[in-house]
Amino acid sequence: PLSAPPAIVASSLVLQRLRPAGKAAYLSALQASAAAAFLALARRPPREALVPALLVVAAGIAPSLSCVPPAWIVKWAGP
Repeated sequence: PLSAPPAIVASSLVLQRLRPAGKAAYLSALQASAAAAFLALARRPPREALVPALLVVAAGIAPSLSCVPPAWIVKWAGP
């Protein structure tokens, strides 16, 4: 949770400057980093790796959930 707000703010700035294809690639890269962190957590890492992995998960997921325009959600996800 601590990494989500800075990731949302930074991503909103980045997404304003990207073209549509770049936005998709950027958000896909964030989601891939979160998936990699989930896989690392599934392999029972040492305690020192738990907090960094959880930070990566939160930072990777939050922008995709918070920075996507509502019109896009209605168009592709339905009302």
